Amino acid sequence: MIWREDDKIYISGHGTATVAARTIWPGNSIIPNSENLIIYTVSSTSANDTLLGTGAQIVEVIYLNGLLERKELTLELNGQTGVEIEALHIEQLSLMSVGTGGTNAGVIHIGTGTVTSGVPAVKYDQIPVGEGVSHAVRYTVPTAMKFTIEEIKVSTDSAVSDVTLQLCKNMGDVTYVIAHMLEGKISYVYKSGDTMTLRHLNASVSGEVYVVVTGKLEMI
Repeated sequence: MIWREDDKIYISGHGTATVAARTIWPGNSIIPNSENLIIYTVSSTSANDTLLGTGAQIVEVIYLNGLLERKELTLELNGQTGVEIEALHIEQLSLMSVGTGGTNAGVIHIGTGTVTSGVPAVKYDQIPVGEGVSHAVRYTVPTAMKFTIEEIKVSTDSAVSDVTLQLCKNMGDVTYVIAHMLEGKISYVYKSGDTMTLRHLNASVSGEVYVVVTGKLEMI
């Protein structure tokens, strides 16, 4: 989830820590990066997430277009059938309208490739059941802006220990590891078009990891 207060930006998310490196998000994988426009599909694992259904009806997609401009689009869900959107990078998914169930009945995915029972072949983000918003710790800097990370905070389930955070920068299809850390103050600048990604790895016991990244977004 991403929210803003003046020039501050906060990026929070959670995922299941394992020994292998994974993007911090509920999808338990490394989210791929793209340098070209993609036709994404938005779908749900539940047929009740549809315009006339009892679950999620309308979602908002915040994304960057081919010019790295930040855009917002509302889409009417169609259950397990994908609804298309063209974008370069996905910033966030959130619910805008729900039925009598009060929230999303299934996992709402945005991704590419064949959609099977509401799940795309390649997943880029998701709204977990009942959570109402996506939780990927990943952010692409819009045009004419720079993003400076200032602090990373982490908490875990009591069972998790020895988890390491891996701060990365994606440029096109190349990923650079900026730092390995536990948590704390850090200063690193991402320029327009760069993607900040935070991963977890080396957890001795599998469990949930929760992270908040604080930074400053400024015009250049």
